[in-house]
Amino acid sequence: MKIGTVSDEKISLEAALQNLELYQGRWLLLFDGADSLEEISGLFPPGIRGDIVYTSRNRMLRRLAASQIQHVSEMNHDEASELLLRSAGLNRSSEDYQEQALTIVAELGHLALAIDQAGAYIASGGCYLDDFLDVFDAHRQHLLENEAYRGASGTDRAVYATWDLSYAAIDRRVNAAANEESRQGPQAALQILRIFPFFHNEGIMEDIFRFAAENSDSQAEAECEADDGYPWFLLRLRPDGKWESQSFRQGLQTLLSYSLVGQESSGRRFFMHRLVHSWACDRLTVAEKDRFCDQARDILQRSITWRYESSDYTFRRDLLSHITTFQRRSNLSSVIFKDQGEAKFALVFWEAGRWKEAEELEVQVMETRKRVLGEEHPRTLTSINNLASTSRAQGRWNEAEELGVQVIETRKRVLGEEHPVTLNSINDLALTYRAQGRWNEAEELEVQVMETRKRVLGEEHPRTLTSMNNLASIYRDQGRSNEAEELGVQVMETRKRVLGEEHPVTLNSINNLALTYWNQGRWNEAEELEVQVMEIRKRVLGEEHPDTLDSMNNLAFTLKSQSRNEEAISLMKRCFKLREQILGLDHPRTKDSLKALHKWEDEGHEIGYSEDEASV
Repeated sequence: MKIGTVSDEKISLEAALQNLELYQGRWLLLFDGADSLEEISGLFPPGIRGDIVYTSRNRMLRRLAASQIQHVSEMNHDEASELLLRSAGLNRSSEDYQEQALTIVAELGHLALAIDQAGAYIASGGCYLDDFLDVFDAHRQHLLENEAYRGASGTDRAVYATWDLSYAAIDRRVNAAANEESRQGPQAALQILRIFPFFHNEGIMEDIFRFAAENSDSQAEAECEADDGYPWFLLRLRPDGKWESQSFRQGLQTLLSYSLVGQESSGRRFFMHRLVHSWACDRLTVAEKDRFCDQARDILQRSITWRYESSDYTFRRDLLSHITTFQRRSNLSSVIFKDQGEAKFALVFWEAGRWKEAEELEVQVMETRKRVLGEEHPRTLTSINNLASTSRAQGRWNEAEELGVQVIETRKRVLGEEHPVTLNSINDLALTYRAQGRWNEAEELEVQVMETRKRVLGEEHPRTLTSMNNLASIYRDQGRSNEAEELGVQVMETRKRVLGEEHPVTLNSINNLALTYWNQGRWNEAEELEVQVMEIRKRVLGEEHPDTLDSMNNLAFTLKSQSRNEEAISLMKRCFKLREQILGLDHPRTKDSLKALHKWEDEGHEIGYSEDEASV
């Protein structure tokens, strides 16, 4: 078989195809980088003596090859590092170079063209291998769009130029569309491509757009319609109030066809290669960054509700990485602060146990509402109450008490003593009193709240169950173990039935019952419940979540009580290390873990389990 190229510009494509048709031997025709069916339509010679190979990022072209498809995946670590060192002209057998290369290719997402170009830049003297990442962080856009740094492969395109071509092709489809229906897919694709850079590049959920659409009120919809630049067509609702997903999905199909996004196996989550993600942001002007960053923030905030079903907790946990990416990218733009939306972001951080970030937002929300709405406006009081809860979570109990008392007094006067939000404030103050060891005062408030909620809301209302659960914990603090157990079992069983076994507040009930069993010396039963809760929290919340660390702490105490000293010390060391990292050394729970650890490592001291050492 002869392999060659047609380089004579005088020879037309028609003549080349005719030559192949008449050629008596085997031949191979290669279409490299075919982006659309139109580009290669009519270019297949007749006959059966040859083979046709084409490479494409467009998934729609798979139908041409039937089953003879080979997916080209990302390079593995070794292949990628070898390419980098070869392109850079460096010794590929050097262990130091290999180690540095592995770090660089990981940052480049194992993308061959980017690695090749990075090696060419190093070879040109633009930087050294050991400081490439510093230079890349500072000058990423210049390096990836500059064709002067072509790599050893001899490609005629810079990395960014490849994706610029795809963007231009989609844009041409918008302009060439004969009607609104055919324009819808590519138009949505371009809009999505402007919003996705402000989300995390992995785990982009379709539900973000669905919930943003379905949670919007009529005023919000009117605001969208009035803003010519807002992607309202991605958030349309059907007459039944459900999200009209057609525009979004057509846009995603277009982006998938150009390999600008990928689709996870679940089908409803998407991702962008990290360099595609960077390119999509870098190609925006400063004014565009402002506009589309604001749109991304609005969509994220609309997607968050104040509901507390298990699915709501799960969604907010999955949203965390997108919020943190948005915040990082929003530093590039002048996004206007919106108090209601930022309060929703604070909720996501709070539930993730990232209380410092929650507090930072809550303070901004509170100050804005004080200035705009007044100090006694219900929304202002809600923000103060949230800040009190966050202060309590961080062990700053005096601050929490001061804020809590302020909110209660105002709400009693403005709303009345039995208003649901007044009862919420009283319940929160009871938690603060309990944390301070003021158990009788905590009991008095919690009984008041529980009885009112039973009468007004019913015995199985979630807030009533919260009061009962809190009261059971206070009984345990006071040494009234039998009463604590009776109430704790009742709450746990009801929550399992009403909310489900893995709902966060159900897990809290099981955790609290385990502590009661511990106080009663029923360590086997306590261990069984603690292991159950810890494993679920690890799986659902992650090992570093404060609630998971509470479970680790409590299980360590139970193991110690069973004289399983080595296991207890090992688990407490892990708990202390993570609490120091996540909560800080000055947090009361971190100090409790360290105090217990020191005791346990000192064989001359008898170990006792006291409430100030245990997490509840």
